[in-house]
Amino acid sequence: MKSEAKEIMLGKLVDEYLLKLKAGQKLSINDWVKQHPEVPADELRQQLQMGVLLTKVGQTGRPRPTLTAEQRNRIKQNTLAYYDELTGGPKAAPRAADNKLAYDYLDKAADTFGKQDYPATRELLTKAITIHQKLDNKVWLGFEHMVLGLMEMAGDNLDRALDYYHKSLDYYLKANESKGAASMAVNIGIVYHYQSETAKGRPYYQQAITLSEKAGLSDILSHALLNLGDIEFKDGNYKACYQLTRRALDEATKAGDKSLMASAYHNLGELAVATGGHKHALEYYHQSLALSRELNDFRMIAQTAGVLGSLYANHLQWPEANQCFNEAASAVDKITGASQHPSAVAFRRTLGGFGLPSTDEILTDFRRRLDQARVQV
Repeated sequence: MKSEAKEIMLGKLVDEYLLKLKAGQKLSINDWVKQHPEVPADELRQQLQMGVLLTKVGQTGRPRPTLTAEQRNRIKQNTLAYYDELTGGPKAAPRAADNKLAYDYLDKAADTFGKQDYPATRELLTKAITIHQKLDNKVWLGFEHMVLGLMEMAGDNLDRALDYYHKSLDYYLKANESKGAASMAVNIGIVYHYQSETAKGRPYYQQAITLSEKAGLSDILSHALLNLGDIEFKDGNYKACYQLTRRALDEATKAGDKSLMASAYHNLGELAVATGGHKHALEYYHQSLALSRELNDFRMIAQTAGVLGSLYANHLQWPEANQCFNEAASAVDKITGASQHPSAVAFRRTLGGFGLPSTDEILTDFRRRLDQARVQV
C-alpha cells in the first residue's frame, strides 16, 4: 500500500474505532487491529493508542458543564432579583419577617456557593427551605433543591443529585413554573446521560422540549434538543440527530446564546465525520471554534481545535494540523488548575513531537515521539 493511501486508511480506521467507543461498544485495540490486516499492525496500534490518549485529554466528546466565576455571579444576581420579583421585595411581601430571614439566608448562600463552600451553602439552603416550606413557596423550594443538586453534581454524587433534581422538578411543576421545570427536566436528562442510561433521560428531554416550546424558552429548548440529538447519534440514528441538532442551532441563534451555538456546530461536525463528510466537518468545527474564541471558552477551544488537528492530520495537511494542535495545547494550559494535570502534561508532550513532515522518515519519527509521550491519564 502506498504511503499516502496507507495514512488515509489508518486515519479512517482510527476515527471509526473512536466512534465505536463513543457509542458504548466494548472493543479492545488488539481486537480492532486483528480485524484489519490490510494495514501494518504496529502502525495501526500506535495511532489507536494516540487517538485514545487524545480522547482522554478532551479532544473528542462533549465537555462536562462547569460553572465559571461569571456564571456563579450571574446565579447570585438572578437569585436575588428573582426573589424580589416573587415576593415584591422582603419588606413589601406578606409575612415580611419570614421572607426577610429567608432572603438573608439566600443572599449568604449565593456568596458561599460562588466560593464553592458547599457545606456552608447546604446549611444556609436548608434553613431557607424550612421557611419556604412553612410559607408553601413551591417556586423557591424548587430553586433551592436545584442548587443542592448542582452541588452534588460538583462532587460526582449523581444519585443524590438526581434525588434533589426530581424534587425540584416536582415543586416547579406544582407551581406552574415552566422555566424552572424545563431547566430541571434537562438537568435530570443530563444525569442519566452521565450514567449511560440514555433511555431514562430521553423522556425528560422530551418533557423539557414540550415545556420550552409552550413558554417560548429558546435557550432551554436548544439545550434539550442538543442532548436528545446526542442520544440519536449514539443510537446510530444520524438523520434524526441532524434534524434535532439543526433545530437546536436555530433556537440557540434565536436566543443569542453563542455557547449553545458553538456546541451545536461542534455536534454537527462530529456527525459529518461519522457520515464521511470531511469538508462539511471542517466547516462546522471552524464555526464552533470561532464562537468559542469569542467566549474565551478554553475547554471548548481545546476540544474543537484538537479535533480539527486530527482531521487535518488524517488527510496529511500538516501545517493546518500543527496550527490546530498548538492552539489546543495553549487552551489546555489556560484552563484553571489544569496546567499540571497529568492529562494536560501528556497533551503537551504529545504535541512536542509534532512537526511538519515531508518524508516518511520524519513521519516515523513523529509517531515514535508520540508513542514515547503516552502516559496513563
